[in-house]
Amino acid sequence: MNNLFIVKDKGMYFYPLEEKCVCSTRETISCRILKKIYTKLNIAFPAYIINTIVLDWIANSQDVIVVTDSAFSISFVKFLKKKKVNMCLYFQNEITNENCYKMSFFDNIYTYDNVDAKKYGLKFMHYPYSGKVKKNNSTNYLYDVYFIGNAKDREPQILKLYGELKKAGLSVLFKVVGAESKSIKSDKYVNYEENLKYIEQSKCLLDINDVNQHAPSIRYLESIFLEKKLITTQTNIRTYKYFNPENTLVIDSDNYFDQLNDFIAKEYKEVETNFDNIDFHNWIDLFY
Repeated sequence: MNNLFIVKDKGMYFYPLEEKCVCSTRETISCRILKKIYTKLNIAFPAYIINTIVLDWIANSQDVIVVTDSAFSISFVKFLKKKKVNMCLYFQNEITNENCYKMSFFDNIYTYDNVDAKKYGLKFMHYPYSGKVKKNNSTNYLYDVYFIGNAKDREPQILKLYGELKKAGLSVLFKVVGAESKSIKSDKYVNYEENLKYIEQSKCLLDINDVNQHAPSIRYLESIFLEKKLITTQTNIRTYKYFNPENTLVIDSDNYFDQLNDFIAKEYKEVETNFDNIDFHNWIDLFY
């Protein structure tokens, strides 16, 4: 298989490391302007603004283009349909009233959330990570706990946990986009290279899930690939394949606070398992 993964921003997550992660259109200023115009009019993109990697793939492959819900545009899908491309939609986010219309453009649809898969009768496909992200074995930690994310409607919960971690005497780093509180607010966008630097400098990652999120998050994948301990609000994480209670502390009661310092003080226990199925290099070709 030689599938291609269409993303909104090539600079996000591990995407820069994976050549099969590409944007739909070229990144020149003129192409960006034309993309906005065609998108607003819902007219099929012309070939001259399409990413050259996509064009080469269409010319030489009969496999699948996987369009993420974040990268979806009617104009791009219309272009693909003109080229009679084998394509599918992959939801990396919860399916809501605002984004469910995207399903009407595809016959083949996947979601990262097994609850949404059952609810809408879709194919389930877990989220991947990249084996090309190199683990740093340094133990020169600057922080006990590191959290990064968007505030959304979670700021009260994020602030509560921030206060509890500080109260426990822990060194914490919070980078929250869109937060009002200066103690947790990120003044600028943190790219993934910077994020990896902060992960290296931290003993433990904090994962605060959205209310309706049921699937493993990118923090969970970072924790197992980069061998970092994880504190999470995701209560059903205990059912995940690579869950290890020595590496993961679940916040499902006030009792977690009493375990914090002992949990962080202990070394990460290596998980002896095969990650091939969630490594992007293999994962991308599971779509059909």
